[in-house]
Amino acid sequence: MADEQHSRNLVIGNVTILRDAYGRYNLSTLHRAGGHEDRHKPSHWLINKSTEELISELKSQGMNSCLETIHGGAKRGTYVSEDLAISYAGWISPKFQLIVNRAFIAMRDLRQQGFLPEPDPFENYPEMRAIRSVMIEVAKTRDEIAVVRGAVSDVRHDIDALRTAQKIQEAQSEEQAAQIAAMYSRTRPAGRAWPKQWMKDTGRGQLSAILYDDFLAHCRRIEKDRKEPDKYFCPLNYTWPLRCYSFKVLEDAYAETTKQLSLLRIPRRRQA
Repeated sequence: MADEQHSRNLVIGNVTILRDAYGRYNLSTLHRAGGHEDRHKPSHWLINKSTEELISELKSQGMNSCLETIHGGAKRGTYVSEDLAISYAGWISPKFQLIVNRAFIAMRDLRQQGFLPEPDPFENYPEMRAIRSVMIEVAKTRDEIAVVRGAVSDVRHDIDALRTAQKIQEAQSEEQAAQIAAMYSRTRPAGRAWPKQWMKDTGRGQLSAILYDDFLAHCRRIEKDRKEPDKYFCPLNYTWPLRCYSFKVLEDAYAETTKQLSLLRIPRRRQA
């Protein structure tokens, strides 16, 4: 008789039926539970015409992974779906088929009633369980880092506000105080933008680190050639000002960068 013992694995006649990561059943352990006779070896069942027709029918219904044979390693053997496992049990004997079929039904009933936990796909793979544990810890660490970054961002904002207020108080004149307040304002003048924000707002493609450095170099050179005044404004969550360029400078610099990129690309060969 099948003995569930409230475990995740199927147990038949004191033999634990091994499963793989996809929930398929090991035919060798089923063979052992069914009497372990040589004439009932899985290899004999697999070459039957009726077995081949059943596998073809299952694959035609979309169950392409209903059977898989692993030839090496600790988990070697043939693993089959529940339909094929019941068919193999029936090939051994009608009595064994009833035992296996009732064991499957009992397992589903226990799982639906909450007495049996859902099967762990990594139960027979300790290496995969270790990797999963590491991934869970990494996910928790990422969440903690996100919380810390949010706190740091809030602190930066407060420090920026305090520094701005202190500089305004130390200003020698009202005009200087206005200039300080404008430098650290949260808005930039119309017609100017930070390079990355401009690329995002205009839907430009992302540049690699090297090309982005070239893009900034073009911006500085064009701005210097046109003798445009330097503009620095402090964006949100920054405690230091960033350089702000006119839209025309950014447009021309980006055009030069993409032109440089196109020259580096090797044209594809035409197919004959």
